[in-house]
Amino acid sequence: MENPNEPKATPAKANNKKPNKTIIVIVIIAAICIIAGIIAAVIINNNSNNTEGSNSSHVLSKEEEQKITEDTLSKYADVTIEGYQTVDNPNTEKAVVVKVENKSEETTSLAVTIGAYDENNKLLEKSSTYAENIGPGQSVIFHTFVYTDLTEDQLNSATYKVYSAKTYTVNGLVEETGEETKE
Repeated sequence: MENPNEPKATPAKANNKKPNKTIIVIVIIAAICIIAGIIAAVIINNNSNNTEGSNSSHVLSKEEEQKITEDTLSKYADVTIEGYQTVDNPNTEKAVVVKVENKSEETTSLAVTIGAYDENNKLLEKSSTYAENIGPGQSVIFHTFVYTDLTEDQLNSATYKVYSAKTYTVNGLVEETGEETKE
């Protein structure tokens, strides 16, 4: 028989400890941050991929660049390169003189790059000019190759040609698609 005064053995309690709520909250916040980071990375990657074709960082092939140049020169600009000569310019005594004329019937802005080539037709250096808002029939004269790494002999013996020509707006260059690109 049981002695009512004897302590009764109690069964061992199962470990029913509830997890600390703070730890659960930290784990949930960390998971949300990781998911948000992944989503942000995917969005940024998609945005950079979608704008690559219309972005000025898009590198045109030589053929694409040549086509745009030919179109620009046939529709918008006459470029005359007068060669390396003495000029009236406070920054230099000599420069390559380039005249850019708008031959279209609308006000146009043009980006023209001139290439200096050696006797083997190897490109030595390029120099760019930007003519903004040239009215129909108007022309602008530029002094190019003012700041250059080429020697006086190289500049005197070089052949100068239009390397590239494009129309542009204040928002960026206009590609052959007619879409503006940010610079």
